[in-house]
Amino acid sequence: MLEQNPKSCQRPLRRITSLLTKRNLRPLASFCLVLVGLTSGIANGATSQAAVPPGANTANRVAPAWHPLTPPTQPGPLSGAAMAYDRTDHTMVLWGGGDSAGAVVGTTWGFNGSTWHVLASGPDRIRSTLVFDPQIHALLAFGGNGIPGQPGIAGDTWTFNGSVWTQIATSGPPAREAAAMAYDPKLKEVVLFGGNSLLDQNLGDTWAWTPVGGWNELSPATSPPARFGATLSYDRSLGKLVLFGGESSNGVQNDTWTFDGSTWQLLATSTSPAPSLPGDDLRQPPARCRRLGRARCRGRVRRHLATPWSAVD
Repeated sequence: MLEQNPKSCQRPLRRITSLLTKRNLRPLASFCLVLVGLTSGIANGATSQAAVPPGANTANRVAPAWHPLTPPTQPGPLSGAAMAYDRTDHTMVLWGGGDSAGAVVGTTWGFNGSTWHVLASGPDRIRSTLVFDPQIHALLAFGGNGIPGQPGIAGDTWTFNGSVWTQIATSGPPAREAAAMAYDPKLKEVVLFGGNSLLDQNLGDTWAWTPVGGWNELSPATSPPARFGATLSYDRSLGKLVLFGGESSNGVQNDTWTFDGSTWQLLATSTSPAPSLPGDDLRQPPARCRRLGRARCRGRVRRHLATPWSAVD
């Protein structure tokens, strides 16, 4: 989650705001990262920042840190919720998830940097995907688990404009949960990869969505092995989407891939985070979790969640 204007950011923000005001420009909302009590991992669709150039002066650089917040109003405990930043309303949006009683909910919350407030009641989903698409000035959501009936996995597409949820398609990628999805500003399209299907099979297909063409399946020459629970974000320094981790038939992974719009490429990184599954433990479990039993499956996922992506210094 994001904290608006923490103390460590206030001085440079005041300078930027002053400059923008003098030029009659509207200051953009600025945020610093803070931790929220969700086990759903890093929200799909987040945009990474460019690395510090070699030789840059970092003597006055403020060390990154997590800052706990105590908002007067906030959601209850949730797992497997979807979260994305709405650049139109300058609000962090949190949607769905599984509550502490094991129920799947569709409540949609907004966070303005100081408190949470309910925005709308959306479709009941857990382990769905949610990203902001600047071309439609709204959030785009796909799939997830929680629709009535078993196994309850969805394959529909929704938009959220800050107040109203609208189902815009029931066709496209096959139904799935725990897919990875992000917006690529260079390609001007939303890209979706993988997930777990109705038949409890890991998927390795790649799809692209645009407002005009809707969903189209892509045919990259090379693709990551089928998996669910991976993370996907756009890296501006590379000009490509970056995918990390997830769980395949060989277990939890820590490989890193890039996608340039035509093919996936495996990166040979000198250092990688430990295998990590950004999953949850309250979703309606796939077949293997039903066989193991909820308690055993929950413990297995929690062990993978204990390790973060990497240390930041």
